[in-house]
Amino acid sequence: MTRGTSWRFLFLVLFFFFLLDFSELPAKSEDVPKGNLIGFVYDKDGITPIQGAVVMLKNISTGALYESSRSDGLGIFKAEGLKRGIYSFAVSTPEGDFHSDDLLGIRETETAKVSISLSPYENEVAHAIQEVYRDQKKSGESMIARVIKYMPETREAELFIEKGLIQSGDRIHVKGKLTDFHQEVEVLKVSGNSVKRVLAGQNCLLEVIKAVEVGDLVYVTCKTGLLPFIPKPFGKAMIIAGTTAIVYGVIKLAEKEQTLSAYKK
Repeated sequence: MTRGTSWRFLFLVLFFFFLLDFSELPAKSEDVPKGNLIGFVYDKDGITPIQGAVVMLKNISTGALYESSRSDGLGIFKAEGLKRGIYSFAVSTPEGDFHSDDLLGIRETETAKVSISLSPYENEVAHAIQEVYRDQKKSGESMIARVIKYMPETREAELFIEKGLIQSGDRIHVKGKLTDFHQEVEVLKVSGNSVKRVLAGQNCLLEVIKAVEVGDLVYVTCKTGLLPFIPKPFGKAMIIAGTTAIVYGVIKLAEKEQTLSAYKK
């Protein structure tokens, strides 16, 4: 885990420990009250229920794993007996597994509610993401591109994608002889048009928060500082509604503040 992702992960954990008010936790005991999670699993349209899906949860502080009941004909699932804390999650279906970058906050004695939509990847995208995940499992980040041109007047870098893919919303690490910074991918362009992702073998333009040099390498890092939950994702799971907290927004806010500071320098 790099210094940048370590800071983000520590900030995330400390912030949510504050939100969950751990000062009120009772003394350690086997009888500590536990919480529940109930919700819906939908297709990518956010309307059509998915039957037979299991939500897999991992407590990021203890590593404890939990599984929900299988979703019924209405897409309803339930996970009971969850210890208070922050959880990463994935969704397993008969078609394949769906990973998520979102995190859930669980309180004891309460039932959190959440709605999740599942969006399958195209085969080429799924293969590229799996390639990135293999590298991230080893070092926390995956080298995917190289800078081939920098335009200081527009703060854009032209990248050649050497392996895997780069996507809007990715957390990247740009590193070279004189370059070393992290940022979130907000704008990607191909042939002047904004795109959501760019696959290996293609060139693209990326807005960067600092100057880069030709030859600098671009790595995709683990967004929340956590290693990928599943090794071979079939698609992506996204929280579309609920009472349980989505903590990544806190990190994005902090990053935007850093970005503004960088532009002012």
